[in-house]
Amino acid sequence: MPNTDPYGAFTIPEHLHVDALSFDGDSVTIHASTDNPAPRCPCCKRPSRRVHGRYTRTLADLPWSGTPVRLRVRVGKFFCDEPSCERKIFAERLQEVARPFARGTDRRREALE
Repeated sequence: MPNTDPYGAFTIPEHLHVDALSFDGDSVTIHASTDNPAPRCPCCKRPSRRVHGRYTRTLADLPWSGTPVRLRVRVGKFFCDEPSCERKIFAERLQEVARPFARGTDRRREALE
């Protein structure tokens, strides 16, 4: 049976919280933030709670009813306290959303492929 939920393709992963939605007449912007209190370093995989700062990633997402969608996510940067790790500062990864350094979401990339 086909999915009859009109919002089924327009979902936000659990670990992101939508803070606001805005519509400027031409596009929809979803403002979101992460909620992981201790993300893992991508090199040594050790969790860290020591915050270095935050920044915003802007990702293009699939259009919604023909309207372009942008996802703006506030992402944390953390210190890695593992002495043997080559990475001293890292940004938390957006698992199930986008690859590191990507400018679009995974589902947008998959649709384009």
